[in-house]
Amino acid sequence: MEEVRAVWSAWADMPFYQRLLIPGRAERSWAVVDGLRSIGEKLGATVAQLAIAWVLHQRGVDAAIAESRSGHHMQENASAAELDLSDALDEIDQLISLGPSFA
Repeated sequence: MEEVRAVWSAWADMPFYQRLLIPGRAERSWAVVDGLRSIGEKLGATVAQLAIAWVLHQRGVDAAIAESRSGHHMQENASAAELDLSDALDEIDQLISLGPSFA
């Protein structure tokens, strides 16, 4: 956790950093990521793929934009559109409610 804070320290004044990585919220963010990692292992997916698939599953969402630093990441992100979350949605929704306030 401290390694991530150190990497992102230049962004410490930015709203997204405050919502996700300040002490007290970072622990909650990590709990969500750890839970998603466990679900991803069952589904054969990465945390990023689960996140993208979850966004695409939301009502009214037709597309998700995700940064890709390589062709491999681009293919991995694109495959999230085919990920079947039907057996994992309730568990993911419960995890997200444990996280910090994203609003």
